[in-house]
Amino acid sequence: MRYILLLYQDETGFWFRLSDAERAAEGARYEAFARALGEAGQLVAAERFEPYYTARTVRRAGDRPAVGEGAYADTPEQLGGAFIIEVADEEEALAWAARCPTIGHGVVEIRRLWQPPAAPP
Repeated sequence: MRYILLLYQDETGFWFRLSDAERAAEGARYEAFARALGEAGQLVAAERFEPYYTARTVRRAGDRPAVGEGAYADTPEQLGGAFIIEVADEEEALAWAARCPTIGHGVVEIRRLWQPPAAPP
């Protein structure tokens, strides 16, 4: 089963307060986490996102698309990255989420990725 681990953190209250050395150490923690997932054969993909203020939203306004500035949700924690993993079950996905460095300063949301039903034989 594939799950996505969505990493939420307060970018202004955590990342930007760190010194360069602290940022490098934090980056190394994420690299080690990704490496562990890879060595376990369970990493499908991983991406770090640009800061929340670079996001754009597109929605319909009447009969035309309207582009907005900033992230969709105005919350204290912003979506900062994601890992897609392939594991046996939700319990294993939760175990990996508990090892993610984000839980030290944010939240990891876990969602099972939708799989279309198998075609009839």
